[in-house]
Amino acid sequence: MHETFVAHALIDQVLIVAGQNRLTLVEEIEVALGEAQQLEWDTFEVAFATAASGTIAAQANLRLENVPITARCRACDCFFIPGYNLYTCPSCHRSNTDIVAGNDVILKTVNGQTQE
Repeated sequence: MHETFVAHALIDQVLIVAGQNRLTLVEEIEVALGEAQQLEWDTFEVAFATAASGTIAAQANLRLENVPITARCRACDCFFIPGYNLYTCPSCHRSNTDIVAGNDVILKTVNGQTQE
């Protein structure tokens, strides 16, 4: 299950960030999920809760942001949102494109408490 792998990798990163910032409790995590990852959000949320269990992020609020797939035509520099498996440029009709957004899972913010 892809969601489980991504959730565990994300928790690993959250705990690194929390340690670097001396957090004793992680309250909120914001993540940008690229559509190309094809993650089922409900399944991902369950996998995340399981991965976070027993850590300082166990009760964290998980905020997910959808990042649509965006392509750029190498021929005419047109940016567009492709259809499902349809990467032909709507401007010049060539299929010479790069994916420039929507292919990543990005940990955007980790908010929490430090012990004073």
